Amino acid sequence: MLSVVWLVAMTLLITSAVSSDHAAATEGEGASATTSDAGFVHPGILVDLPTLDYVRDQLATGADPWTSIFETIRAGQLIRERPDWRIFSDARDKSRPCDPGSPQGCVLDCDSTTCKEVLNRQINSAYANALLWYYSGDEQHARRAVEMLNGYGQIVRGFITKKSTTYTGILEAAWTAQTLLRAAEIIRYTYDPTGDEEVFDTGAFESMVRTALVPLFSEKLLDDRAAVNNWRTSAIEALMNSGVFLNDRRLYERSLEMWRELVPSYIYLTEDGSRPRDFPGGLFRGAAAQACYWLYDRDSACARTPPALPDAAFQNGQSAEVCRDFWHASAGMGGIINAAETAHLQGDDLYGEQEPRLKAGMSYLLQIKQSFDTEGYPDGFCGDDSGSVAGRNGMELPGAPGATRTMSSVVAYNHYVTRLGGEFPTLQIPGYDNRFRGGDPVATYIATQRSGPGDTFDFVTSWQVLTHYGVGDGERSMPTPTPSPAPSDTPSAPREDSPPGSPPYLLAVAIVTLAGLLAWILHRRRADRRRRRRAATTRPLR
Repeated sequence: MLSVVWLVAMTLLITSAVSSDHAAATEGEGASATTSDAGFVHPGILVDLPTLDYVRDQLATGADPWTSIFETIRAGQLIRERPDWRIFSDARDKSRPCDPGSPQGCVLDCDSTTCKEVLNRQINSAYANALLWYYSGDEQHARRAVEMLNGYGQIVRGFITKKSTTYTGILEAAWTAQTLLRAAEIIRYTYDPTGDEEVFDTGAFESMVRTALVPLFSEKLLDDRAAVNNWRTSAIEALMNSGVFLNDRRLYERSLEMWRELVPSYIYLTEDGSRPRDFPGGLFRGAAAQACYWLYDRDSACARTPPALPDAAFQNGQSAEVCRDFWHASAGMGGIINAAETAHLQGDDLYGEQEPRLKAGMSYLLQIKQSFDTEGYPDGFCGDDSGSVAGRNGMELPGAPGATRTMSSVVAYNHYVTRLGGEFPTLQIPGYDNRFRGGDPVATYIATQRSGPGDTFDFVTSWQVLTHYGVGDGERSMPTPTPSPAPSDTPSAPREDSPPGSPPYLLAVAIVTLAGLLAWILHRRRADRRRRRRAATTRPLR
């Protein structure tokens, strides 16, 4: 009997210990959200812990579209990028190449498409590795992200802006802050090296952001009232990201102010009247000048001296750069949506403040995008010269595969549909059918773009399907244009997402083990009694 008690006690003790270990492991899994003294939630730039955790859970089950995109990124060369200082110059002597070991550091002097592509790959490599680190727990991705972040933080001193390159250093600084700070935010609040690995030098990185980046897109760009295009929307998002990362409430509040000032004049609604609202700062003198800016001077009235007021009718949902081309118009929308998403994570509802305008702007671009190959441009599009809207290359045509990649459509859809249960409107666009053939134009677009090469990286938005498709606020809800099945009275099947080793599983194992032990003990006791009886009956007489 004592042996039975001992076995029961040991079994329960082992079960309790293993269950406690599992509980501790589960409790310590992942990272914990942080709220700073300035009131910012971290990580909280475009993604936060609940949305990161949601995607990690999907990857753990092999679900698509997340898994296929994750594997594509992991197998690609982008995550193996190293800091490339050949596109930088010595900070003191711009004629000399960058020496990363020099104490004065280096500056970016980017005057070619190749240079911009290198910059784009580097900042997106850091972001991709930060995402893969959190999703997989593989520290090699964190180490790669840290190498890139520390390279920029410790070496970069500025971005050259000059007339010969149309001052693009300002925009490049904004692009860097848009993407690189997403990576920095994830690494800073989720990665703690387990060995002698390189630590993220947050002090140097903060100094770089505050001295090399922020002055360009806050003081030089945002104070330039002529910058009312995608440069400005990128700068607004960059300023917001900087405010969150630096825990600088002043920068963050200024970005909110700039967003609220720009958006009503960047996207036109028919309720605004016969022409778009005036841009902030009184940039254009007279209705003709502003109308010609919107039409990109494509109407013949704009060629007169001085320009005459075009007889063009602006279309509901049209945005300020649509008549230029769809890539830049989409990039403008992308900066607006990304900033609204980060503001949402920080408790500010920019989405709600301009919901009809943002929805109309998205629907307008994507209805034309998906109708262009069969129906061409809408009637009266961009004045009387819409045939010249083709742009400088095929990438800018509405029907081109990458024309609307930068607009953050999945991020916006996740908010308005997955979180809020709404939908995007189908607009009545002149010359098009009154009803868009696919219903919700954003849902239709995402259905064809949510996997494969459509989810990639660019200067404004990157891998939005991976990070935002169906995540809501981290809840398990999926954005699909079809209704959910009706509730059933049939009991639901047991959940299959509890891994072996969870406490219920261990308890079942313990019970089965204990029952087996008791049966074995009883069997042995009966066998011993039989042996003793046989021994007594066969004992020799003395």
